[in-house]
Amino acid sequence: MFSLQCRNLLFCALLCVALSGPRRVYGQQSAAAVPATGAPDSTAVLKLVADLGADSFVVRQKATAALLRLEESALTTLNQARGAATGETQERLQQVLQRLTQRWFQVRLQRLKSDEQVSVTDWPDWSRFVQLAGGTAVPQQQQLLRGLFLELVEAEPELFTARAFDPTTLSGLLEVRAQLFSESCDGRQDRSFSAGSGLTLMLLGSDSSVRLLRATSACISRAFEDPRFSELVTDGVHAASVRGVASGWL
Repeated sequence: MFSLQCRNLLFCALLCVALSGPRRVYGQQSAAAVPATGAPDSTAVLKLVADLGADSFVVRQKATAALLRLEESALTTLNQARGAATGETQERLQQVLQRLTQRWFQVRLQRLKSDEQVSVTDWPDWSRFVQLAGGTAVPQQQQLLRGLFLELVEAEPELFTARAFDPTTLSGLLEVRAQLFSESCDGRQDRSFSAGSGLTLMLLGSDSSVRLLRATSACISRAFEDPRFSELVTDGVHAASVRGVASGWL
């Protein structure tokens, strides 16, 4: 038989082994794992969305953090989940989607700005913009149009983000932005005036798939009452392109 001293030593050894192993805190299980690279597994993504409605704060936080690491390839699954979600889960998922799309948009924009070889043809409304602005296949003109288009995107990033990732929200955002824009169309030189915002509102608002309130249309058209916008139509390197976009709105 073991002596008392031996039994104590054996007990201590077993206790050390038990404490060194993995520990589990009940009610705080890890969020579903999502592959670090490649297309995410839709089942894992949906599990993370479900965890947004968990009772445990820790589980919700882990799910949120994991969802915020997703890339654009997860958008379809996330949109499907949003359509089925309810209550607080839907609200939290909407907040996650807003942060995700802002990040995805900035990644796209920075890539476009930093490398002239990156194609702009897959950007929303680029084709319509080129058509309205009277673009041709001449490389020099294509570069000028690319530069002007980037000005529009940077003037209204929220609108282009919605256009790219959540078109159903575009009409409401146009209403808000048009109201703010109209307030700056007073011709006062001491107040800020964004011609890029005006052109963006005209470009996106002239799409037949976008439904605008009459008041929103009137707010956008106030640009023509401001002499600063009139100068852009008649003078400058982009005058012809500006006239084209403005004509498309009218």
